[in-house]
Amino acid sequence: MAGLSVLAGFYLCLILAMLAADASFTTPRHLLAALDSPEIRYAIRLSLISCSMTALLSLWVAVPIGYLMSRYHFRGKALVDALLDIPIILPPLVIGLSLLILFRTGLGQFIERFVPVTYAVPGVVLAQFTVGAAFAVRTVR
Repeated sequence: MAGLSVLAGFYLCLILAMLAADASFTTPRHLLAALDSPEIRYAIRLSLISCSMTALLSLWVAVPIGYLMSRYHFRGKALVDALLDIPIILPPLVIGLSLLILFRTGLGQFIERFVPVTYAVPGVVLAQFTVGAAFAVRTVR
């Protein structure tokens, strides 16, 4: 037990050290000056919108899948469970690159005709959703 407490203490110290380094890196005046930038305001707005949409979509998908995975036993359940782990295990960069590759295929180009995804807000939501929904399924399960 003591070893785990020491390990947890080191981890918490690392997090606190990172927060202290971030706080000492700049001043509040510089942060407020950065908020005057249209690019920064756009990035903040995009983050808030895309994260909100992703959370709603993830819940909409995760609740039924989590219910199905927790209440029913069916053929292929282990495969579905393993597939749901892939977005959690892979780094977000790999997920993003895989989505870019998907939208270079015939199916992806067909979807692009109706909904512009590549380098657009729906693509940001889709990338976040791919990872977020997997975590949401695990949470509601």
